[in-house]
Amino acid sequence: MSVLVATAFLVIGAALESEMTRTQQAITFLQHTVECRHRFLDDCPDCTAFSRTP
Repeated sequence: MSVLVATAFLVIGAALESEMTRTQQAITFLQHTVECRHRFLDDCPDCTAFSRTP
């Protein structure tokens, strides 16, 4: 395997891992919003933390 191909696999693997992390964070946020009884994001520390995380 060439260095270029190996590097491409590493980059693609890192991108997929990043996308999986963001997807899991979105799922966690959506599950929380279903259970959360607060009306506004600022009323709930967890909602605020989710919404402020880049």
